[in-house]
Amino acid sequence: MDYPTIVISNAGTITSNGVYPYDFPAAAESFSPEYYTDISIDNLRGAVMSGSGYGVYIGGGQDVRIDNGGVISGHYGAGISDGGVFSSFFLENSAGGTITGNSINSWGVHEWGKDGTVINSGTISGATGVNQNNYVSSTLVNLHGLILGTGTARDNPDGLGHNAAVVQSGAFFGISDISAEVINAATIAGRAGIEFRYMNERISNLPGGIIAGTAVGIYGQLGFVYHYRGIVAGPGSATITNAGTIVGGTGIALVGSTSVTSIIENSGLIDGTGGNAVKDVYSALLLEMTPSARFIGIVAAYGGLYNTLELQAGLDAGTITGIGTQFENFTTITIDTKAQWTLVGNASGLASGETITGFLHGDEIDLTGIAATSGSFAHGTLSLYGANHMLDAKLLLSEPASITSANFSLSSNNAGGVLINLVTPTSAAALVPTHTGL
Repeated sequence: MDYPTIVISNAGTITSNGVYPYDFPAAAESFSPEYYTDISIDNLRGAVMSGSGYGVYIGGGQDVRIDNGGVISGHYGAGISDGGVFSSFFLENSAGGTITGNSINSWGVHEWGKDGTVINSGTISGATGVNQNNYVSSTLVNLHGLILGTGTARDNPDGLGHNAAVVQSGAFFGISDISAEVINAATIAGRAGIEFRYMNERISNLPGGIIAGTAVGIYGQLGFVYHYRGIVAGPGSATITNAGTIVGGTGIALVGSTSVTSIIENSGLIDGTGGNAVKDVYSALLLEMTPSARFIGIVAAYGGLYNTLELQAGLDAGTITGIGTQFENFTTITIDTKAQWTLVGNASGLASGETITGFLHGDEIDLTGIAATSGSFAHGTLSLYGANHMLDAKLLLSEPASITSANFSLSSNNAGGVLINLVTPTSAAALVPTHTGL
């Protein structure tokens, strides 16, 4: 169905100086009582839309599109706010464009409705930079611009205060196919860089992208939805792909339910300046990393769940250190096909019931604190023995049936631990002595 369209094209200045909230706080207003109107606003380069409340306020509509190359600013409310778009909301803030909410409780952009897309190549700022609350899908693309949350902490459930980007896809609705996506190649910063809630979320931080929060880089709350009966558990997932930099007091903090699996794919830097690079609470975690990945701080999966550490192939061989001290509570460690890795960790991370899969020729396990001198391999278990043939540790290795004790080589790591490698048995000196007590 075709709807009538309201079109505003501004090359000059549109402003309102009314006293908020007693005067209507909109410099540019498009409002359709019946909601059966398409709305198009084009604020050209050099043009200004400003208001004591909102720069642009839209009370409703079917399809809404805003293109900004100039300045849109609101003082008490938001630079741009819509009051509930029935079909789609699309905003493109081009290079040189500025959208600002200027008060301590403002938004740069605040929108809620069915589907919403914000594309930014300019600057969007406010106490909260971008706030999207849509009951089907939200998309935020920041390829060349800056999204900045300037607010400080306030009293709210998550304790994070105002955030640079808030993507609450599915707030107040229990719809299982709700989704939200953030694509960033520039800078998103605030007390929390990005906060997302409730359902199916995907964040892609591309090479060169920076997501930074003084409290937390990315905060995710998923597997819960607002319902007329209160907050209830629901399905959901989160995938965070990082090839740039994510930094915060906690780099990534995830709160979910035991029915939810969170996925973090890292080939860049995740930095937890307060001690935790990643902290996952209640949800299972799949952590995928390439040899170029870096973590500063503890990477803590939630204990008691099936958490997987997946080591992927890269241009070079990879080394991961601190399994059991820096990387905590992973039940499965997988080395991908064609990947080559050295695993460095203690018995609590490598020999406490964890399953290691994909360990092949060229890979190495550096087991610290275990000075084993002999061992045996049978039924997927590598048993390591020290002095007087005392059992020191057992590693669970998912290996082909053709692998036997003769394929393992043990040597000292010269620091009180043992190096474990797979070899092709060519001489008795290369073999692991078999302990006959098993």
